[in-house]
Amino acid sequence: MRTIFFFTGFIALMMCSTSIKAQYTTTWQIGYPNATDLTATYSTNTNTLTISGAGAMQDFNWSSSNNQPPWSNISFYSIVIEQGVTHIGDCAFFTQNHIGTITIPNSVTSIGWAAFQGCDNLKSVNIPNSVTLIGPNAFYACNFLPSITIPSSVIGSSAFAYCSRLTSVIILNSVTSIGNYAFQSCTSLPSVTIPNSVTSIGDYTFSLCSGLTSITCLNSSPSNIALGNEVFLGVDKTSCVLNVPASSVSAYQVAPQWQDFMHIVGNDTGISSIEIPDLKFFPNPVKDELSIIAENQINKVEIYTLDGKIQMQENNFTGKINVSTLTKGVYLVKVYIMQGVETVKIIKN
Repeated sequence: MRTIFFFTGFIALMMCSTSIKAQYTTTWQIGYPNATDLTATYSTNTNTLTISGAGAMQDFNWSSSNNQPPWSNISFYSIVIEQGVTHIGDCAFFTQNHIGTITIPNSVTSIGWAAFQGCDNLKSVNIPNSVTLIGPNAFYACNFLPSITIPSSVIGSSAFAYCSRLTSVIILNSVTSIGNYAFQSCTSLPSVTIPNSVTSIGDYTFSLCSGLTSITCLNSSPSNIALGNEVFLGVDKTSCVLNVPASSVSAYQVAPQWQDFMHIVGNDTGISSIEIPDLKFFPNPVKDELSIIAENQINKVEIYTLDGKIQMQENNFTGKINVSTLTKGVYLVKVYIMQGVETVKIIKN
């Protein structure tokens, strides 16, 4: 009987402990300059850190044991930053690689230095247009972050460097500068469009982006863009296509750094560059007649030399184009469908 009583008591204690753990919360005051302006609350029930209040978060420093975030030793999956918070502090979530999602409200105007550096499990983040400053290294080495939209009035040095699984970058028009090392070693990034509002690209901005196959620069004059040192270091300029306004090809061909690209193609900037499903060219190399098929209806085909001079055009494409009059060499074929255009390289024998 005593054993049964002990076992029952043990079960009751365990149930009580579980209940207490499920409802456990911890709070810290983290505002600046007034600590009481913001409160951070961690709940074990939701495994979420919630930051609420009105004003700026204080900055932290991981190199100082006295100034690390109070939640530095806690593992939580999601962060909710509520409306009213204006600044995400330096090193706020530095190397907390368990974080998967972040909610950032449109009251936030700045994201501090290394705020999310090393959060390599981060899979979702939306930066609102209210943000005007992204500090250096803010998202450095967020290795699982698949895509990012850059608001119209920001970018920081090394902000997205070493985001090795980043496959999509949207730089909104009216962004005027892209910081040093901003996308360095984003090795999975296949393409990028630089809007015509950009007037400055910093040192090594796209260096070691070895996966780049297409760069579209919408500025009509390369001289209007101040380029830093080795902006495209490590990009394969023999295969990566540089798309520029049709009237600007010759200017880019002689401009420092831009001229290093072997394939500079003039484009109608109103047409999007896309990947057309099941697009096939045969034969390639080709001698007389080139066949082109795709899942979508092909509306038009154009053939260019590598220096961007148009050689042939079929406005009502029927599936084949006679290329027997072309001289031997390498050409770029632009295939147009309703949704956009894809450019593919062919060899004429």
